[in-house]
Parts: sequence; C-alpha cells; structure tokens
Amino acid sequence: MDNNEKIFRDENNSESSSPQEPVRVRPPYSFGRLYGKMTWIFLAIVMMVLGANVFAVVAMYITGHYFPEISSKNWYQTTVSGIAFYVVGVSLAVIMLLFSSTDSDSMTQTKMTFGKWMKYLCMTFAFMYTGNFVGTTVTTLLGKFLGHEITNPVQSALDGASWTASIIVMVIAAPILEELVFRKLLIDRMSMFGEKTAIFASALAFGLVHGNFSQFFYAFAIGLLFGYIYTKTKNVWYTVALHMVVNGVCGILTGYLAGKIDLDALQSALERLPEAAPEEMAKIMSELMQYAVPAILLLIVSGLVFATAIVGIVFFAKSVRKVTLEPCKYDISAENVRKAAYLNVGIIILYVIMALSFMASLIS
Repeated sequence: MDNNEKIFRDENNSESSSPQEPVRVRPPYSFGRLYGKMTWIFLAIVMMVLGANVFAVVAMYITGHYFPEISSKNWYQTTVSGIAFYVVGVSLAVIMLLFSSTDSDSMTQTKMTFGKWMKYLCMTFAFMYTGNFVGTTVTTLLGKFLGHEITNPVQSALDGASWTASIIVMVIAAPILEELVFRKLLIDRMSMFGEKTAIFASALAFGLVHGNFSQFFYAFAIGLLFGYIYTKTKNVWYTVALHMVVNGVCGILTGYLAGKIDLDALQSALERLPEAAPEEMAKIMSELMQYAVPAILLLIVSGLVFATAIVGIVFFAKSVRKVTLEPCKYDISAENVRKAAYLNVGIIILYVIMALSFMASLIS
C-alpha cells in the first residue's frame, strides 16, 4: 500500500470512543503522488491497446505475405484478434498493474446469494439493452450525417467466423480477462481514493477500449454495474459469470440464430407461396420451415432478453437509492482526485488513441 493508514487514539474524544476503540485518522496524500499513480494505471491500459494492435498488424502482415489464403479467413482473423488482445495486450497490462499497490485493507470478500446474483443479471440485461439502444441511435444519426451505414464491428466479426473461436474468445477469454483487468486490478488500485472514482474511471476505460460508438455506451454502462458489484463483494467471479451470460446470449446465441436466417430467401418463399402449384407447395414449405424455426427462436430469445431488461430496470429503480460508496481514505480533496483520475497523462493518451479508433470505425 502506498501509505498505510495510521491509527491513533483520540484522547480528546473519550466520551464518543472508548480506549479499546481507536479512531482512524486519514494520512495526507500529495496530488503529485496520486497523479503519478493514476498515470501509471492508465498507461497500463494504453500499453494493452497498443501491444494488441501492434501484434495483430504484424501477425496479419506475416500471414498475408506468406500464407495469403489463411489470412483472409474470418476464423483466422478472429483468432488473431483474440490472441492479440487477450494474450499479448492483457499480459502487458497485468504486468504493469502488478507494480502498483492496492488497498489491502478492503480485500475481504462478501458472499452473494444466487437470488441477488439473478437480480444483478436482470440489471445487466437492462444496462446492456439501454446502452445498446443509445449506441444504435448515435451510430444511426452519425451514419445519416456521413451518408453511409455504420456497421457494428461485433456483428461483422461474427459473420462467417468460426463459432468455436467466437465462443472461446467472447464467452470464456473476454469475461475472465476483461473482468480481471478492468474490475479487479483497476478498482483494487483506485478504490482507496474513493469507490465512486474507481467505478467510474474503470468503466470509462472499459468503454473506451472497445474503440467504437456501437459498443462504447453499453460497455460503459455494464462497467458501472460490474464495478459496483465487484466493489461490494471483492469477488471477481460474480462479474465474470454475469459477463459470460450476457456475451453468450446477446453475442453468440442471437448471432448464431440470426446467421441461420436468409431474409431474401425467406421473402422469396413467402412471395411464391400464394401462387405455388401443389407439387411446389411442399418444397416452399420446407424452405419456410428452414428459416422459420431459427426466426421463431430468435424472437423468443429477444423477447426474453427484453422482458428480463424490464425487470432489471424495476430492480435498479428500487435499489439505486440504497447505493452507498466509500469516500477517499486519504486527506486529499475530491477535486484533486477527479483531476488525477480523469486528466492524468495515461488516460489523456488513451483518449487520443481511442478517439482515432472511434473515427476510424465511422469510415470503415
């Protein structure tokens, strides 16, 4: 820990505290020291992004030069992206963050009941649904302004990709490693300066590294919820499980079902059906059933997600007033904490890099 919290006995307050109950006095913490710590923390995220991108570019260049038939395959691109971010990038971030001290006094884990976890799952879908709506609205408006459609990179990555590779990356690697970095490692190192700052700053970084408007808003929203859950439980596996479910349902399952539906072929079959001869009827009905089953399943899954999100909004509205966050443990002003958290050198570099990524996503 950077500066262990000193414990003194308040001799002038004998009426309110007994000799056996020492009073905790927050030690001073200089702004320069805090600014340096925050800079190092967010430089770790910068190195994660840069390291992942450099590795991906080099890997794609080498395979494109020597094995062009492989480099054009979607499964290969998904695999390279996964290795670049979740092996190379995350490793760099973890190594750097481990050199920064944590709040060792608040590492005690709190158990969560399954019922409470299910409430948070409903809230997760609510945050996901709301953030996705905002992101879709923003990208639609930007698309109209720019004169072309802005595609969602997640959907583009899933189109034609290996479902095995997608499941490994999105349902296993991403939840475990993203929660490790953005919840456990980041929040453990910032919560001593106030839980509110730790949650918001880690969620902001989580949203930014997604690198596009389609994902930023729901990633930021979910980051806030997951940050709160981790802050109160100190058990990252609760948020890992939530992350796995939302990625599995909203990313893999819906994407798989949507990929089974050929809208042009379905519309063609429906148009031919009224005038079809008896001998053609069986063939057309077979075509309809081929696309109708995944279409019905997709509607069911989407309906369940929407209903769960509505329930999550109700749970959130009932519990938001009960939210309590611990303040900074040190003698430093809230304004200086905010400056250090949101205007340090590391996060400014991250702002610049991700702004370029956001702009690139608008023209790609």
